[in-house]
Amino acid sequence: NFREDRGFVYLFFISLFLTVAFAVVIAVVMTALVFGESIGHQLFNRLHILQQFQPFWKLFRYFISILFMVALFTFVYSRGSDKNIGFYNSLPGAIFATLGWTLSSLIFAYYINNYTSPFITLYGSIGGMFALLMWLYISSTIILVGGEINAYYYLKRSDSR
Repeated sequence: NFREDRGFVYLFFISLFLTVAFAVVIAVVMTALVFGESIGHQLFNRLHILQQFQPFWKLFRYFISILFMVALFTFVYSRGSDKNIGFYNSLPGAIFATLGWTLSSLIFAYYINNYTSPFITLYGSIGGMFALLMWLYISSTIILVGGEINAYYYLKRSDSR
């Protein structure tokens, strides 16, 4: 039983800031993952860098995406809660949420690309909206489970003191 001690205005601005942060990080991650290869080609051609750095660039853009997501989830879990659990203590849930969200997104993208052609053909844009809603549901469940992991460890640490 947690009681919210923060005021409405403070909660409003925290919520607004976290929403904007989510939008920015999702845009950066999607840009790095979707357009990262073409950005790398343009960058390497303009700077006259050898193509041997291409595998490094591929790893770097995945590393940047994962780093941004871990930082975002760590910030959300540490500052979004009324209890100040700190950045270090919110890392287990942030790492789980990042890896779970990435893995589920890859699996879901594979499923959509390979197994839903008759479904999309039959139901059209409503099928596409259903697929988007399912992805959002899976994503938010994973983010909530990450928060629950942090809450479990927080309560376990506070009980041991």
